[in-house]
Amino acid sequence: RLLHDYIRMNGAYQVEPLLRGAMAAAGRPEAGVSWILDLSRAARTPADSANFLAQIVSSAIPEEQREPVLRRIVELADAQMAQAAGEARTFAQSELNQRRIELLQYLVQHRRTEGARALLALIQNPPGDLEIVIAAQSGELAARLDRYRQDRAKAPTTESLQSAATQLTNQGDRISARAVLDYLYTRALDDRDLSPTNFLGLAGIRLETGDVDAAMALLRRMNLVLATRERAAPWDEGARLRLAAIRHSTETLAAVSANAEAPYEMRARAADALSAVRPAVPIGSGELNLLAASSVDPAAAEKPLYFEARVRAAKAAKDPATRLRLLLGAVAIDPEPEAVRVALVRAALDAGRDRIAIAAADSILPRWWGRNEEFESEQGRWALAAARSFLSAEGLAKAERTAVAQRLADAFVRAGDLTMAGHLLRVAREIDPSPRLDARLAEVNAEIGRRRENTLRRPVVGLNVEQPAIVRPMLAAGKRGAL
Repeated sequence: RLLHDYIRMNGAYQVEPLLRGAMAAAGRPEAGVSWILDLSRAARTPADSANFLAQIVSSAIPEEQREPVLRRIVELADAQMAQAAGEARTFAQSELNQRRIELLQYLVQHRRTEGARALLALIQNPPGDLEIVIAAQSGELAARLDRYRQDRAKAPTTESLQSAATQLTNQGDRISARAVLDYLYTRALDDRDLSPTNFLGLAGIRLETGDVDAAMALLRRMNLVLATRERAAPWDEGARLRLAAIRHSTETLAAVSANAEAPYEMRARAADALSAVRPAVPIGSGELNLLAASSVDPAAAEKPLYFEARVRAAKAAKDPATRLRLLLGAVAIDPEPEAVRVALVRAALDAGRDRIAIAAADSILPRWWGRNEEFESEQGRWALAAARSFLSAEGLAKAERTAVAQRLADAFVRAGDLTMAGHLLRVAREIDPSPRLDARLAEVNAEIGRRRENTLRRPVVGLNVEQPAIVRPMLAAGKRGAL
């Protein structure tokens, strides 16, 4: 009865610890979930009930038991939409669609395929990647890809196809992931997108399936396309560089490096490709000659405006302080390349320079856009979106992205910014879940709670001796108590 009254007055505010205790006391998770669903009816309105469940589902409900709660949230959103009118109905329809997508993502993640297929039919404009994953789980992927081939207007975007392939790979279904990528690369080549990425991607799939002849045919076709492009547009230094790299043509690489009219980044890539050639080929530029050498001496790389040389020398340097110095110089010359900024963050962390790492990471940190950071559901929804974009363009493996997020979180803890540390740990957990990250996030949250409680416990210093609240002893680190 006490909890019913509390929820009616306060909703989900600071109720998670009580619910977790109740879940543990229930004995069986199913009984605990049933009790929480009944408890949600204590909210003043169906909308408040839905908000209560949405705020506690990720923090108080075990992962395997969340489906009934998510379905109840959808039922409440459906009821609200049915009662709404005018502009409110449009908003309610959007909210219902979003709640259905959240349930669909859960069902797909846990391979509850029949429920996912039934729900998919109710969603307006369902995410293309989830459509593909459900088709794969249902054994209908080949038929769906055939429909995409026949009706290109209904085919998913490149991003959705890539996302679906990644999800299928993470689920251990490499065969389906390969079929999706096969369709993606073939479609791109049919659309005359003759970039090496598509040729190499499709050739890799052919090699995985043992079709060596088809893979070699694709590579020969790529070679021919690049050669034709070079002859048709001899001023296209990009085509010349790609073709020279494939053919290991020293003369062409040297010509691209020495071409003062070519973009400098392209000249640097050509010079870097020449580093494997012996004897070294002189190019006529101090930095490019350094790049064409087998190794770059850090002292020689630290000349004015030697950006590429600094980056190359930093990759080879084993001393964290040397790497940090070189990359600081590179970022001072050109602060835009994200890959160099990530390398700088890592170097600063390796060197124990937390403040530099935090400052360097400013442009790549995930930004909070939720409504209330105290709600676990808001934090979970934000972390899911932030994890998809965090360092996603750098081609880093999940373990590397997770490590960067966790190490930055530790740096923020040492700097005293526990809120950002919590954000980064949530992002790391979404990228690559592990009990270790759960435990670390729980430690940070406990410390945030301790500091918040101490703020409420401390006296207010002023002219009036009377205090607005009871002054209590400060909680020591590692301990929490009731206010």
